[in-house]
Amino acid sequence: MSTIVHKREPGKSNEHYVAECLANKTVPQVFEDFLSEKLKDTIIEQHNKINFLLTKEELKSFIGILLLSGYHRLPHENMYWEQAPDVGVPLVFNSMSGNSFREIKRFIHLNDNSKIDRNDKMYKLRLYFEILKKEFGKFGVFHSELSIDEMMVRYYRKPSAKMFLRGKPIKFGYKIWCLTSSNGFLYNFSPNCGKTDNKQEPLGARVINELTSMIPESEYLNYKLFFDNFFTSVDTLITRGKSKMKATGTIREIRTDACPLIDSKRMAKEKDRGFYDYMFDKENEVLVVKWSDNKPVCVATNYSTITPLSSTKRYSPAKKKEICHISLKNTMPIWAA
Repeated sequence: MSTIVHKREPGKSNEHYVAECLANKTVPQVFEDFLSEKLKDTIIEQHNKINFLLTKEELKSFIGILLLSGYHRLPHENMYWEQAPDVGVPLVFNSMSGNSFREIKRFIHLNDNSKIDRNDKMYKLRLYFEILKKEFGKFGVFHSELSIDEMMVRYYRKPSAKMFLRGKPIKFGYKIWCLTSSNGFLYNFSPNCGKTDNKQEPLGARVINELTSMIPESEYLNYKLFFDNFFTSVDTLITRGKSKMKATGTIREIRTDACPLIDSKRMAKEKDRGFYDYMFDKENEVLVVKWSDNKPVCVATNYSTITPLSSTKRYSPAKKKEICHISLKNTMPIWAA
């Protein structure tokens, strides 16, 4: 994926520059900066009916209705066009008829069906994804703290890429790997299409490499990467460290066998909340820390340190009051935990 980096004045951060670029625009104008003309032209061109005509204004109304129906929910789609005051939505039926909406919904496509790649489960959305990613990345990566995690898009029908995740708020749908900023700006994403032929590299490492490929290697030092224990391993942190990218993540204890830290069962029984143990690999510069919270938590990093420590108040059920505990201040920000 190529990144379009706009020029900015020397000494001015990317974030401030982007804020200035968008400061005088309304919310719809900012939205249309990402829903570009090229993206709209692509959607209009890809359909599966010869006499089906769709204008850009109709497409914008169609997308607007989809967004509105995401938070203004009615029991049935047809109710948005009813005239009854308790269900009808004037904003919807004044912008487009119900028949036009259903026709667009039926015939709209996002890629050329005559050239389907049977090996790509996301082929029908692939072109749309690639254009959209370029739009998200057109200002470059303008936040210094980045997070990699999964996102679920709810879906209940039967495409082969649909997944089931037990114990998650959204159990059925598409799993999408995302690279975001600390305040939620999406820079890059990749849908999970299941097993691949590449079995030499762990899935977590492949996802990290794919999502961070939009960042020039010469700028790795400017960013800090955070992820959860699905992605974190000592090898991953060593690899990131060699490429000069700072990384931190919670880590599964099974991946810390080489670090003789205190046993978790013993920590939970014998140690108070706030107690911590750690090991540092001087050769590879990787730190692994285990501290006692509600239950033992492990974190690994290739750049940060334990100190300085800070104190925080937590409620103690045994003492029935809030008491101060030691916490690790700089190892991981709250939003990435």
